[in-house]
Amino acid sequence: MIRIDRTGERTWRAWLGTGDASSLTQLDVAEFASASAARSWVEQRLLATGTRLGAPVYGSVDSGRYVGARWEPAAVPGLDADLVDGRIRWRRPGA
Repeated sequence: MIRIDRTGERTWRAWLGTGDASSLTQLDVAEFASASAARSWVEQRLLATGTRLGAPVYGSVDSGRYVGARWEPAAVPGLDADLVDGRIRWRRPGA
């Protein structure tokens, strides 16, 4: 059995999804060592996927740390991204 222990490792999780508040579908997820790399990934994916799907596509970036092999998000909310008129708009969740 392989045991992966990443305790204390800080990572940025980037997520891409589609749908609405009652029914979100995850399209892709990735982890990065920096917030800027995670944001860049979300922006590239939103621009590529959003125009192709023809449905609302959303992205988000959250910071977290590993406890053993489990990732736990930070208490501070990350950022959400929307594609609006061909441009990426970043905002705090709920704003």
